[in-house]
Amino acid sequence: MANHTVVIIDDDAKLAKLVATYFDKEGFQTHIVHDGAQAAEVIKARKPDIIVLDLMLPGVDGWEICRRIRRELDTPIIMLTARDEETDRLIGLEMGADDYVTKPFSPREVVARAKAILRRTRKPANKPDKIKSGELIIDFARHEVHKNGQLLDLTPTEFRILEMLATNAGRVFSRLQIVEQVQGYAFEGYERTELRTPLAVIQGNLEGMLEGVIPADKEQLNSLYEETLYLNRIITDLRDLTLAEAGQLQLDKQPTDLGQLLVHAVAMLKPLAEEKEIELTAKLAPLPSLVIDRGRIAQAVYNLLTNAIRYTGRNGKIEVLTGALPDGVVIEVRDNGLGIDAADLPHIFDHFFRADKSRTRESGGTGIGLAIVKQIAGLHGGAVEVTSRKGEGSNFKLFLPYHHANGKAMKEARKPG
Repeated sequence: MANHTVVIIDDDAKLAKLVATYFDKEGFQTHIVHDGAQAAEVIKARKPDIIVLDLMLPGVDGWEICRRIRRELDTPIIMLTARDEETDRLIGLEMGADDYVTKPFSPREVVARAKAILRRTRKPANKPDKIKSGELIIDFARHEVHKNGQLLDLTPTEFRILEMLATNAGRVFSRLQIVEQVQGYAFEGYERTELRTPLAVIQGNLEGMLEGVIPADKEQLNSLYEETLYLNRIITDLRDLTLAEAGQLQLDKQPTDLGQLLVHAVAMLKPLAEEKEIELTAKLAPLPSLVIDRGRIAQAVYNLLTNAIRYTGRNGKIEVLTGALPDGVVIEVRDNGLGIDAADLPHIFDHFFRADKSRTRESGGTGIGLAIVKQIAGLHGGAVEVTSRKGEGSNFKLFLPYHHANGKAMKEARKPG
């Protein structure tokens, strides 16, 4: 496979570099792109023999890139993704992807699949240039199909399906056989979760170290350590969320100075806000002591604040406010960040939901934090809600009652006094 060129489009720098290392080893010329918006320019300039494309990209997602490529080129595409539902695989097939690899994966396998695709797309010596079948004329050299003299508009994948059926006249194929023949392999997936990308990075790097492709030095080991920290965080969040939804998350309720808790939370997260030149302030009204689980409420506040920092741009503002209500207190976290589309608001506390689908896992969180806030509030007999407008920022309100004995959440959201 010497002199073949591959363009790798993936926003995860570690994973893209790892995959490129294995392609380099096999003699490919590799080019890495991290932003979907730049992909078309690089593909046009490099004219790759094959493209490795991640679905979840900032700027322009993988589906759109695939559509744009297929309007002009028949270059083979391997999709990398954490999505493995049947509908996703079929969409990928229909849009013209040649292969579909779910995370975690072996980078050696990705290269092997790329080489197999390149072999498969070569024209066999005994293959005719054209086949006539009834009213159809299939031109393999031009990748064109005519019916009664009229050119048919087919995607590359549709052409390969027709080519397979025409060259196997009289044979019956199942749907799975068509997928296997056209794609070159049988789909085998994993459970779709945020765990896949870090697992792919860890697995691939360790494999590379064992094979001598990647040095087992301090820099590489530190990178793997960071991935294990991310995994630990998401696994802990998943455990908390599962226990909370099952009503088995134990609370250690004690009289707590809520104001002191909030001052500490803001102080802890100020450095993170300052990295983005965000002004993080607190305007706290005097509040009575509350009987709460200090650690869990601190976790909920931390999740709300980190979410605000994540979705607020440079030179933005985030404000924490408190107010006393007749039967409880309210904590507000206001920002002037990206805001949330009206269509996304009903789902903002759902598991793994991100309002901005293009954000990376480094910049977009795990998608569990707000779901945990909702569960923690409910376990305290409280509630959480959000109001937001796209481009104008968001306002999250966490309500906590003075007394909680019946386990029912506060039903009405009121403004702080």
